[in-house]
Amino acid sequence: MSFDDVELVQYMMPNQRPDGGFELEFDGWEELPEDQRDALVEKLKIGQQKVNDAVQSRPIDADQLAARLCEVVDNQDAMPQAKPRQSRCYRTPTEDLDDRTEEKRNETNAYNSLVSDGCRPLYPISRLEEVFNGLEEFDDILQPWLTYPPDRCQAFRTQLHRWDMFRCWRQDNREMDEEKEFAAYVEEQKRQRAEGTKTRPTASQYLEQLRNLFQRKQRHYGLDDGEEEFAAYVEEKNQRQFRVDGPWPGMSEHEYVQMLETQFKDKQTKEGIDDGDGGFAAFVAETQRRAMERGRTWPGMTEDEYLQMLRKAFNQEKDRRYRQNFYWLREDHGRGGFPEYVAEAKRRLARHGFTKAFAFDKDAAKQDGRTTWIEYLNYEYSRLDKDTRALARLEPDHNKSWQKLLDSGALRDDEN
Repeated sequence: MSFDDVELVQYMMPNQRPDGGFELEFDGWEELPEDQRDALVEKLKIGQQKVNDAVQSRPIDADQLAARLCEVVDNQDAMPQAKPRQSRCYRTPTEDLDDRTEEKRNETNAYNSLVSDGCRPLYPISRLEEVFNGLEEFDDILQPWLTYPPDRCQAFRTQLHRWDMFRCWRQDNREMDEEKEFAAYVEEQKRQRAEGTKTRPTASQYLEQLRNLFQRKQRHYGLDDGEEEFAAYVEEKNQRQFRVDGPWPGMSEHEYVQMLETQFKDKQTKEGIDDGDGGFAAFVAETQRRAMERGRTWPGMTEDEYLQMLRKAFNQEKDRRYRQNFYWLREDHGRGGFPEYVAEAKRRLARHGFTKAFAFDKDAAKQDGRTTWIEYLNYEYSRLDKDTRALARLEPDHNKSWQKLLDSGALRDDEN
């Protein structure tokens, strides 16, 4: 990959999914030597971190968002009216209708997740079709949630992503027992594994995804979509999946060992080595070590190995949240614990004009909906205050550099 860090972020940002993952295409990935592939993975991790930092620091209209939340606190049935804007979810005439159906299904799933978790969705699900078609009534409501490039067809997913970030923030401020927190994390990961997610589907979901892609491809090129052709397509995709990202959903332990043996033989041929069974065992151990580092499972993985992988992912996630959210959003960087968190929230909300009485419960599950919305309002204002502090810190240097550029005479009259 020839991108520098800035170019990499510019490439990755438009290809970020609402769940935080990325849809990227790299020709020749599977032909790269392992050391180059690992180096590329590390570069992408850095790119992912920078994209996440950029997305999280992107300003939203916090006053508008706060007004919406305050209105909900006062009236749970309120639905603010928005002034019309020219924001659309454009579709080209030739775009496959399956894409639109998939978007609706994903938005509906996100809507249901918001409702089940106590969050108030941006608009009624009954208006989904109208919003997709560009109804102007909700443009101002959607505006704070439109990512770049703007896409109103992902509003619920963007809202869900932000709500999930708030839930993590709320949890981190309650100083939960780490072992209990890890146990809850394991339970949630096992639930997702059993039910499947978009990025990590179950075996049946994976086959359904492949069949949909296959049928769309065959229709596009006017080719036969029979079972024999589909079986060949699945085999091709499975092989590519294993080369690029490891075991495919539903892969058997026998298939896994066979694929590793094939990879090891290819490695022997390319590197001119013949280490026999001992070399193969070391190759398998190294492959599984890298999979564990990336949070990936494999067929035949023991329960202890699975828990070890989850523990590593859990610790990495906590560390990331601490650096990105907790440390910088708390005025005291968290030193005062939960009591100071509540006191800080009261001071912050009062500064922003919210003076209603409230008290957070240390057990978030016992907290009523109104109080949770107030806590969420505090979270959004915490982010606004952080960005405001950063702006105040950086603005003098920016103004100085801008004046230097103006004084240099390098700009044309229409460029300043």
